[in-house]
Amino acid sequence: MPKKTAVQKRDTAPAQRLVLGLALLVSVAGPSLAQIDTTAARIARELGPLLAKHKVPGIAVGVVAKGKLLWQGGIGVVEAGTQSPITATTRFQIASISKPITALAVLRLAKQGKLKLDEDVNLGLSSWKLPASKYTLKQPVTARLLLMHRAGINLDGSWGFSRTERPRPSLVDFLNGTHSRKDNPAVKSIAEPNTKYRYSGGGFAILQQYLEDTHHEPYSALVQREVFHPLGMLHANVIIDPEPTSESDFAAGHSRAGTVIEGKWRYYPHAAGAGIYASVDDLTRLAIAVLDAYHGRDSTWLSRADILEMIRLPYADKGDYAMGWHVVKDDKGQVSIAHSGLNSGFISVFKIDLDLDSAGVVLTNSEKGNKLWQAAITSVVNAHKVPDK
Repeated sequence: MPKKTAVQKRDTAPAQRLVLGLALLVSVAGPSLAQIDTTAARIARELGPLLAKHKVPGIAVGVVAKGKLLWQGGIGVVEAGTQSPITATTRFQIASISKPITALAVLRLAKQGKLKLDEDVNLGLSSWKLPASKYTLKQPVTARLLLMHRAGINLDGSWGFSRTERPRPSLVDFLNGTHSRKDNPAVKSIAEPNTKYRYSGGGFAILQQYLEDTHHEPYSALVQREVFHPLGMLHANVIIDPEPTSESDFAAGHSRAGTVIEGKWRYYPHAAGAGIYASVDDLTRLAIAVLDAYHGRDSTWLSRADILEMIRLPYADKGDYAMGWHVVKDDKGQVSIAHSGLNSGFISVFKIDLDLDSAGVVLTNSEKGNKLWQAAITSVVNAHKVPDK
């Protein structure tokens, strides 16, 4: 397990710290076919030295401007010491960026009347039950509160398990704490629900089990049907078991020293909060779908009302975490939603500026990838600025 640094704790920090220069996108122009290659070359020149300096083998970047894809691509390699390039379709372990994707799946189910956001989850859980507690006597734990990290559940996160560990711990094993990681105790209530924000990966593990028990299918099938398939996210998937037959399009994770982590990536049975794999192409598609819904251009998948419900912050303590997303309002009243992700070997960021109709995605296969977030977005934006006349 990598040592937790101040940077590595950022995944639980407010979204204001996810600094991306997307406000600049109001002055960019869409790329011509000839410009695409020029953009890639320019970005490679600008980011190459930074990749080497910080020992980051590869990075994938995607930018959406005015509701449309501006540019996406990759710089560097999928694994240190190889020549296999990062592309827009390379799959990364996106860690806690899995959480907003789960939130969108839950929102879809609620929209269809297949899930009650404010029902006691223990009514639907059958494979495992949240242990009885003095904390839940007045207010039950619900899907909405789990999505908002307001359910009073322990365990902020987990570094996952070795891919070679056998038998592999199941989701129920993870919830019960019956596995090899002594730093991941059993998931339980530690505070009264809906009294304060408390970031909890354990809460998303409960939510995953609730989804599987109430819909009688694996989480992987559910998120494929509700999110990946309708949005054309062709490279997004959930690897629990079996392993992929080919690893050629998967980025390997790297330590802060630049070495490949054991097994290339780790295993997360609690996939709803940490275990989705996706490419930058997948996430720009998701961003465009969210923007289209928010601006009323396309309500087929979700509507503007659905997005507004997802980002609503109804509680008096003024926490900034809505259902699956950090929500930020700037001094002009413009709203953005964001999430970062850190797993062993990977660190990434995803931000959607709703009112600016723009978005940015940066995926890296290194625990020092956050060093390149701002530079990557700025490089893409600058390559597409409308020149002064």
